[in-house]
Amino acid sequence: IIHGPIETFIVSHLCETSVTPNQLTILTNVVAWSATILLATGRLGWGLALAVIVGVLDGLDGKQARVKVETTKRGKLEHWFDAFFEISWWVALAYYFNNSGQIPGAFRYLALLLLAEGLDGILKSGIRFAIGRSIEELGILERVVHLIGGRRNVFVWMLTVGFLLGTPAKTFIIMTFLELATVILHLPRAISVFYLAYKESQIQARTSKALGAE
Repeated sequence: IIHGPIETFIVSHLCETSVTPNQLTILTNVVAWSATILLATGRLGWGLALAVIVGVLDGLDGKQARVKVETTKRGKLEHWFDAFFEISWWVALAYYFNNSGQIPGAFRYLALLLLAEGLDGILKSGIRFAIGRSIEELGILERVVHLIGGRRNVFVWMLTVGFLLGTPAKTFIIMTFLELATVILHLPRAISVFYLAYKESQIQARTSKALGAE
């Protein structure tokens, strides 16, 4: 809703330049890891400002690649880079909140956050593998969860608002429970999809066996 129009506007001008998608990926990662350093050292305002900027930059390389028809298999590695710097932000925040005494058990919240994120990623990847569709395509509830549930851009905006209100530490804790709630809401749909996929595979196996016997 917020990033899309900004990304499209920027790419409409970038596509006429010699800037490559890989250069945009490198720029995004430089800014993202700079945000990690700022967050870890307690410069939350500047760190979150860069994190917001990364939210826009992160969409530019893919759009530039598609507009200039420069997509490559290596471009898929960009998603791994995203995952690494995203985790680094949460680790940096936990490190700062723990050392500053704002959240004495910050690393416990971090562990819960990363565990919930990992499980959610497994569920979403499993659904895509099983039926070739993303989870938010499967129903209204899943679309609502995608809009307001736990994911990087939602967390960054939450933290930014929390920082402006003077409650970034409390926001970090709320983030953790939002991610946990997201997994819980995704779990029934995932179980349903996996069960139906299993039943379908069993039917296909029996059909193939029957045809083979004939």
